[in-house]
Amino acid sequence: MKVALVGPCSPADLASEFYPDQTDRAIALPGYRGVPVSELARGLLKQGHQVSITTIAYKSITQSESFSGPNLDLVVHPGRPRAREFLIDNYRQERGVLSESVRGFKPDIVHGHWTYEFALGALDSGFPCGVTAHDSPYTVVRYFKDAYRTARLLIAQQVAFRAQHLSAVSPYLRERWRNQMLYRRHIEVIPNSAPTDTVASQRRPSPTPVILSIGDSSGRKNIPKLIRAFSEVKVLLPSAELRLIGPGLGREDALCARTATLGLDDGVTFVGLLSRKQLADEYSKAWLLAHPSLEECCPMTLLEALGAGVPALGGRQSGGVPYVLDDGRQGMLCDVKDPLSMAKSILDLIESGVPELRPEANEYVETKFSLRAVTEMYLDWYGHILQAN
Repeated sequence: MKVALVGPCSPADLASEFYPDQTDRAIALPGYRGVPVSELARGLLKQGHQVSITTIAYKSITQSESFSGPNLDLVVHPGRPRAREFLIDNYRQERGVLSESVRGFKPDIVHGHWTYEFALGALDSGFPCGVTAHDSPYTVVRYFKDAYRTARLLIAQQVAFRAQHLSAVSPYLRERWRNQMLYRRHIEVIPNSAPTDTVASQRRPSPTPVILSIGDSSGRKNIPKLIRAFSEVKVLLPSAELRLIGPGLGREDALCARTATLGLDDGVTFVGLLSRKQLADEYSKAWLLAHPSLEECCPMTLLEALGAGVPALGGRQSGGVPYVLDDGRQGMLCDVKDPLSMAKSILDLIESGVPELRPEANEYVETKFSLRAVTEMYLDWYGHILQAN
């Protein structure tokens, strides 16, 4: 099958799939990163399908860049960097180059990711099309009350009106699209796959408790509540360390300074941004992943942790978190709005030593979230779309 993927995708993430003379150039162009797109491309290639990808980079390039490998083509187009430019004309330029690329690929089916400019570009192409929702536009606006997200919500409403075939990455997100976006057609649930590039060759937990958290400094990720919870953990486990990874979580960032001012920095290491290889090393040493986010649809960090063999803690009312953790059977759920609840759950998990995933965890990940399983779900969905056209 010839599949065209339209969505955020970093050439660097697919560098190993391109011809050798293009590897260095791909690594040097991180672009607009979308792990679900690059992972799906890899899964389709492994099953012998022909994959074409068109994407946008809003920084770092001024002209289109092309990459290719066996059964793979990727075109990265420059996007306008200022939101007021592309929002005022409904992404006209970006949609134009995306749809034109798809028509040049001549695929059997086109698959748009995220329900904004990439979905519209895929729909504009005229080929049989499926769209995957990765977030809830109304919920995003609730957490980020700004004109940019409000305008993006209006883009998503266009997609809701036009898309005949929609998938969502969790049952939670499916219900959000039904209740908030009033989408009345069938919505297929196909989750994100557990990335394999953050799995180290061997897990070697630190001699002392290391709690890992990967997110950012936004209110939705709820890191300050985790820091308060950790201060309670330190009372009983003085050797414990909390390592914070992601944008806004570095030593020079405001949250680090604020944590020190509040006297809550004991044992807290602000790591900041890391490469995927460095992230794999962090997972290999961690005892536990604490994921205090208030809302996620199908959190990649929890999938990474499960794939790396690291037990995880998440919010029992945090959207798609219970779905990924199998309602607490493959992790622990707690009230992430309450630091004391988080602290108790963390202590319950690590007081007796390095916690382990349940024996059935590997089978759970393999059957539900592995790249092979998720790719096959998408291929079945593609078949239904083609039958309907």
